[in-house]
Amino acid sequence: MSIHRSPCRDDPVTIPQEFDFMISLLLSLALAAAGADTANTQPATETAAKPAKAKPKLICRRLADTGSRLPERECRTQEDWDRQADSISKRLSNEK
Repeated sequence: MSIHRSPCRDDPVTIPQEFDFMISLLLSLALAAAGADTANTQPATETAAKPAKAKPKLICRRLADTGSRLPERECRTQEDWDRQADSISKRLSNEK
């Protein structure tokens, strides 16, 4: 039997040896399971070594909506804003 002091009480709490054995067994099993997980993730670390593509920065603009007092906010990447501007200019040049 081992004696442990409770942080909340002044009197010692006795824990039977069987519980000590069960706790050490559970911790051993948990460590073994964690070791098995790291063995399976070894190929994932090799792919993680490759440089990841950076996410493009979003640019948010306020759009004036006709008939509304509250402007809407639209967020897109710079590529998307450029693509939309090109599309609008092509449509306007085709209408002439």
